[in-house]
Amino acid sequence: MTFHGNNAFSSCSALTELNLSGNKTIIRANAFSYDTSLKSVTISSGVNRLCDYAFYKCTALTTVELGEGLETMEGSVFRYCSSLEKVSFPESLVNIYGNTFDSCSKLDNVKIPNNLTYIDGYVFSNCSSLKNVSIGSSCKSVSTTAFLNSYSIDKITVAEDNKNFTSVDGVLYNNDKTTLVLYPKNRAGEFVVPDTEFLSDAVYFYDKELGNIVG
Repeated sequence: MTFHGNNAFSSCSALTELNLSGNKTIIRANAFSYDTSLKSVTISSGVNRLCDYAFYKCTALTTVELGEGLETMEGSVFRYCSSLEKVSFPESLVNIYGNTFDSCSKLDNVKIPNNLTYIDGYVFSNCSSLKNVSIGSSCKSVSTTAFLNSYSIDKITVAEDNKNFTSVDGVLYNNDKTTLVLYPKNRAGEFVVPDTEFLSDAVYFYDKELGNIVG
């Protein structure tokens, strides 16, 4: 099944659960936006694109399972889903565009799949409960605003076979450690500044737990 029209099921306030599958199915823009009773979404194999605002402001949504075959999530797909706690990404996912999970204030853990090469701007911005971020093996670039205002992050890890990034004590660097890319805003304890040549534009030490900076 392909949802051809935008807003196909928008504002269906009695819809509580959704299980979608198909063959090269596209979920169109705003298809389920403002479905304020929707709690669970399972997208099985065969769905390959979620368009802009597909689940925008589904404020009761807590769990999202994304099946293999999904390749692209356009902008603001789950933006303002303020109850969303858990989302699982398939390895087939290669594109996540801006604001996709902006203001998902209960999301606490993110595992970026191995085929995703770029974390776009504001994808996980304003995720106030987000603590752990795991970056997959193919990621080449992280926007300076990808995690803007997500102040609870205390650890960033990177797949061992990633050739572009590495993590030391939860802090994200480029692979040869010449650039400090992202410092987790809630990382506790002393931080020893390594022999880096550059600080990324995304680095700023807004950290209530930071005990001391040693140069």
